[in-house]
Parts: sequence; structure tokens; C-alpha cells
Amino acid sequence: MERLRVLFVIDHFGRGGAERQLLNLVNNIDRERFEPYVFIAERRGERYVELKKDVGVYGMIDSNERQTLRACRRLRDAISTLKPHVVQAWLEYSVFLSAVALKTVARRPSFFASLRTSIKELYDYEVKWGRLKRKILLWAYRQSDAVTVNSRYLRSQLEGYGVKGVEVVYNGINTETFGELPSKKQLRKTLGLSEDVYYIVFVGALVRRKGIEHLVRAVKNIRRSSFCALIIGDGEMKNEITKLVRGDERFRLMGYIPGAVQLVKASDLLVLPSVYEGLPNVILEAMAVGTSLRRR
Repeated sequence: MERLRVLFVIDHFGRGGAERQLLNLVNNIDRERFEPYVFIAERRGERYVELKKDVGVYGMIDSNERQTLRACRRLRDAISTLKPHVVQAWLEYSVFLSAVALKTVARRPSFFASLRTSIKELYDYEVKWGRLKRKILLWAYRQSDAVTVNSRYLRSQLEGYGVKGVEVVYNGINTETFGELPSKKQLRKTLGLSEDVYYIVFVGALVRRKGIEHLVRAVKNIRRSSFCALIIGDGEMKNEITKLVRGDERFRLMGYIPGAVQLVKASDLLVLPSVYEGLPNVILEAMAVGTSLRRR
């Protein structure tokens, strides 16, 4: 039986949840049924090295900046060479590139797009010329044969914009790996955390939409000494958050930590004060290890 050739298209393999989900999919997809390839549209990213060696990689892996015309030509050439049965694009930029490239190939494969975050809030408040770019992006989604989203909210949002063929496919995690973790008490000892301190933990990018500044201000109003907030992540707001917590020993800025699930399990409460989200992986991980959750 001929294996189905699938070309996955993504901006990069950075630290985000979408990149992680795709990495897990590509590395674990059934090799007897599928032949996976990846096109990287912008740059490699930190997780690039985690791709399995048998995955064919194409695209802009030699670039650290966005070069849309060049990337579109390379994607068209990759599709013409590989002749994939399916092209699946993740993240908005890659969906746009794929929609354009597929207009120029002789044999068009099936085209599936993926949406992982709200394009209403993102393009209304965070992206320059956002409303114009959203119109272009919605055109790209309408070129696809189907769109997968990771929450019912995102499905209703896309359908409200007139996009058809939207299906909800929730994020997945490998819960078997979490069953191998030590107990909370053992983890606290290993990680140097105190037994008699109440720990809350935030895991995510230090960017405006994650609401990290709201968490910091809320914690500063708590009148409790045996209390500590573990902030795990990096991003454009790092300096601002560092200034906000300076001199307050109840905060620990820990930077980006791969596989932070140990700290999530060792904590008493996970807080995610995001302004908007799709379906964050860290919430699924907290549920898997039994840590209480609070969302904004």
C-alpha cells in the first residue's frame, strides 16, 4: 500500500504550543501509513533539533528573517518536487503562504489549515494593519479543504467569518510520561522548593496577551508571607516584569525551562491569566499531574 505523503508547513519550531503539537505529530505519525515532510517558512527555532532524522525538511532553514516571496517560491518548488497527497499548514503565516503557493502548482494536493489562537483579538489589538491582514488571512483559510481548530470557541469564530469545513481537534499530550514523575513531596526536595510554602506557577511566554502583568499585580496584593510565585518563561516583557517584582522575594523569575511539568506538579496552583487563548498545553499538563487550575 502506498504511503500518503504529507507536507506539514509551519513558520518555525520555536517554543510555542502549536510548534510543540506539530513536533509530536510529525515524530509519532504512523510511518507505515504516512511519509512525513516539513516545510519551515521562516526559521528553524529551538525545537528544530527534536525532529526525527527520517523527516524530510525543506524551506527557509537558512534564514532568520521573514522573506515571503522567496519562501513562497521554495514552497511551490517543494510541492512540485514531493507531489504530496496532503499539505497541512500550521500558524497563520504558513496558512497564507500555502494558499498562495498552491495557486501556482499544476497538481493541487488536499489542503488542510490549522488555527491555534483567536484571530479576532490578535488582529484587532496586537497586529499592525491587523484588520486588513485578517481579511487576507481569512481568504487563505477559505482556500483550504478543511480547517482544524483546538477549541469550540475558535470554530464558532471562524464560522462567523464565513469559513466552512471547520473541525475541532483538541490538543493532545502523552499522559504516560507524567505517570513516571516522582511525588510532589519528592519533586519539591529535588527542585529546592520548601515544604511549608504555597507555590503558584505561571508557564508561558512573557507577552502582553498572556496577562502576566495582571498576575504580578495580584500577587503583590496578597498578604501572606509563606507564598511564592514561580514565573516560567521568556519574552518581550521580561524587563518590565523584572522591574515589577524587584525586591519582592515572593517571586522567582525562572526563565524558559523545557519540560516545566515537574515544576507544575510541585506547585499548588497553576494560574494562566491570558487575555485570550486557544487550548493551552500547560492546562492539559496541570490536569494530568493533578495541579489545581485558575484562569483569568
